[in-house]
Amino acid sequence: ANLVDPNLVPLVRRELTYREPGAVFDEERLWGNMLSSQTLAFSLFGPLKRSPALATAVLGRLFPDLVGVVTNVLFEHSPARCDPRFSGDRTAFDVLVRAKTPTGRSAFLAIEVKYTEALGGCAAAPRPRYDELSRTAGVFHDADSPALRGGSLNQFWRQQLLTTAMLRHGLYDQGRIVVIAPLPNRQCWGAIALYTAQLASADPAERGFDAVALEHFVAALAEVGAEPAAERLADRYLDFRPANAALEAALAR
Repeated sequence: ANLVDPNLVPLVRRELTYREPGAVFDEERLWGNMLSSQTLAFSLFGPLKRSPALATAVLGRLFPDLVGVVTNVLFEHSPARCDPRFSGDRTAFDVLVRAKTPTGRSAFLAIEVKYTEALGGCAAAPRPRYDELSRTAGVFHDADSPALRGGSLNQFWRQQLLTTAMLRHGLYDQGRIVVIAPLPNRQCWGAIALYTAQLASADPAERGFDAVALEHFVAALAEVGAEPAAERLADRYLDFRPANAALEAALAR
């Protein structure tokens, strides 16, 4: 019942069974927490994994410079956890979309899905590999900025370091991080604004980082003909009237 479409259950079970070594799924939250962003990630990208044509239509509409044809969708993905050739830690992406660009080059979208979560927590522990990748990424105003390593931004920073290593090692020709979050999550969008202020370019293709409102992603599904999926997602994740009504009823007691 926690997935917007019961037909996704076999896909999710298969992904859990064949998870990558070291991949972390909180199965209690996945199946039982209606605010879980991991469940949202499956509800958004499960239909796209089942239909590469739908994935190409939606993501090509949202990222036309990068997505010509979608070739695969992976969940809780890292190229190699704790491998010193990359970021040397357990950083991973909620979803990784593999694609070919309109010109035939290999590309990826590294997706981070947020719903109610705000970014925060502990600052990134100092690591020489982090500093090395940050300085060679070529996308920051100040690669040594303490703000990047702070609690509110270090997740985006570590993911950007991982994508930098993926590109440097030739796994792909092009790629970027994409954060998906609903517009009412002001804390998350505030962190996105703070992080983009650390980047030297305003062009997502140059800086390797972008953000898309959940509302816009759902609208793109509807625009390419997947209205039932879009309606299920909008009803479940974007219609706050039932929650507001419950709050008003509680306040009136």
